[in-house]
Amino acid sequence: MEKHRSSKLTERYKVLQKKEAEDTAALENMVQMVEKNLQVTTKRAVQAESEVVRLQKDLQSVTAQLTETGRQKIEESFKAQFALIQDQSQLAAEKMVTAATKAEKSLREVFANVEDLKMASNLMYSVAHAANVAQCRPGKLDDSS
Repeated sequence: MEKHRSSKLTERYKVLQKKEAEDTAALENMVQMVEKNLQVTTKRAVQAESEVVRLQKDLQSVTAQLTETGRQKIEESFKAQFALIQDQSQLAAEKMVTAATKAEKSLREVFANVEDLKMASNLMYSVAHAANVAQCRPGKLDDSS
């Protein structure tokens, strides 16, 4: 019985050893994966830092290229464009005043002609009325002459 117990314990020991070996292998595999991910992450971080340094140098270079003369040229260009806009606005305003003056003159003439047309219309009504009255009393007109 002692032999049987000893063989059972030995078997159990081997199973535990095998399980421990499997667990150890799995842990080692996980450690290797973590180390690999850490290496990849570190590599990316180094590349990112390198890119940041490169971009900072590019920014400094571009900033250095934009000198006071460059700024002055931009400012002069802006002033010239603004002056052109002012001149065009002034010209447009003058043309609008001229157009408004001509329109006002034309409207006054039209209103004056409307008054003339009203007077002519009234005169025509009077003539038509007189002709109508004369037509109704033909003998009266002949007697008066």
